[in-house]
Amino acid sequence: MSSSKTFSFDWRGLVLFLLIMIPNVIWFTCPAPDDVLRHTTDHKMLDSIMSVVQIAMVGSLCISGKQKRNSWQQYTTIFLFVLLYYGCWILYYLTAANTMILWGLTIFPCLAFLLLARAEENRPALFLTILFTICHMANTFLSFGI
Repeated sequence: MSSSKTFSFDWRGLVLFLLIMIPNVIWFTCPAPDDVLRHTTDHKMLDSIMSVVQIAMVGSLCISGKQKRNSWQQYTTIFLFVLLYYGCWILYYLTAANTMILWGLTIFPCLAFLLLARAEENRPALFLTILFTICHMANTFLSFGI
C-alpha cells in the first residue's frame, strides 16, 4: 500500500516573507540616521549559511503537503509579531539603535515564521526556521556583542 502526498503552493509563506521584507527594502533604499546595521561583519561564513538556510526556509514555507483549516487566532498572533517587527523598525529610524531594538529586529520575524510553520504543520519549514533563527540570533550576538 502506498500513500501519495500531493504538494501545492501555499501563499501564506510567500505573503509573510514579503511582509517581513518590506522594511528591509525601505532600509536598503533609505538608510537610517544612525545605521549600525550597515556595518560589515567578519562572519562571512555565518552570513552565507544564514542566506542559504533563509532561501530554503522561505521555499519550504511556500510548499504545503496537505490542506488544513487553521484558526484565525494563530494567524492573528503571527500578524502581531509582524506589527512588533514594524514597530522595532520605526524605533530604529527614530532613535539610536539599542539592544532591545536590535533583538526585536532579530526575534520577531523569526517568531512569525516559526508560528506559521507550526500552524501549517510543516515540519521541514519548522526545522529550517529553527535553524535560521539560531543563525540569525548568533549573527546578532556576534555582530553587536549583545
